[in-house]
Amino acid sequence: MEAQILGHKKIWDYLTQAADAGLLPHALLFVGPRHVGKAHLAQAFSRYWLCRGASAGDSLFGKAVEPASRPCNACTSCQAFARNIHPDMLALGLAEGEHQISVKAMRTFLSSLSQSPSLGPEKIGIVDGVEHLSITAANAFLKTLEEPSASTRLILISHDPQRLLPTILSRCQSLEFTRVFETDAAIARDPRWAASQGRPGLYFGHPQQESAQREAYE
Repeated sequence: MEAQILGHKKIWDYLTQAADAGLLPHALLFVGPRHVGKAHLAQAFSRYWLCRGASAGDSLFGKAVEPASRPCNACTSCQAFARNIHPDMLALGLAEGEHQISVKAMRTFLSSLSQSPSLGPEKIGIVDGVEHLSITAANAFLKTLEEPSASTRLILISHDPQRLLPTILSRCQSLEFTRVFETDAAIARDPRWAASQGRPGLYFGHPQQESAQREAYE
């Protein structure tokens, strides 16, 4: 989890505390430069939010799991995340070779989002690169932002929020991600960290880093 929230612990603490207190906004907007960890943290928080929590007697690899820990890595939801097959975490982004997110793709996303959750009481939808929505896709999305389902949370990710419609901006709580200039000593001593100029995605994207750390770090 530490790699997933590198440099963004304040945002992580806000999200988890709001979720635990039942005060999580229905729509969040993660804004900031590329490669600072917005998408990675969105996925990590989705796992936290959807975790059903371990029950007494649950085990993982033969070891007892602490019921209070989240994500517990033992419940059905966490196991689905581990296999990348979670039915209640939906994602939409630019298709390869495309310059816009089409209204067709948005309608497919919204249709799936409107269905009842499969593994628990909530669903979460992530729209990565929301500034790339076509005008018709953005308008189709507005109704969901205006009339959110009680069982759904949305995370929008933008590298260029100035391109977003004011009506989208006004319906989301924005959280600003910045470059990371404070990290643990081991990473700070690595010359590749200096070369990344405070962008964890570039650091974890170095060929010598493990692919699991690189994946989805935007």
